[in-house]
Amino acid sequence: MVQPELFNQTDFGRINTATASLHQAGSVAEAQRFGDRSAELFAARRPLRSSLIVPSQKISRIQRAVISGQQRRFASLAA
Repeated sequence: MVQPELFNQTDFGRINTATASLHQAGSVAEAQRFGDRSAELFAARRPLRSSLIVPSQKISRIQRAVISGQQRRFASLAA
């Protein structure tokens, strides 16, 4: 351990500045990570919204196929 009397005030100032800049760099990196993660989550969530449109199209296609199948069946029964 270094004795405090070997340091003058400027050394403490430099150490405090270096410590503060390390803390700031850490918080900036943390904010960057959080920003990237939230952007990643938002991007992952966005396709889900657009994919909700696709099932309804598929359902209507299935309904049309079922209806046309029933119409054919009824037509063959009536014939």
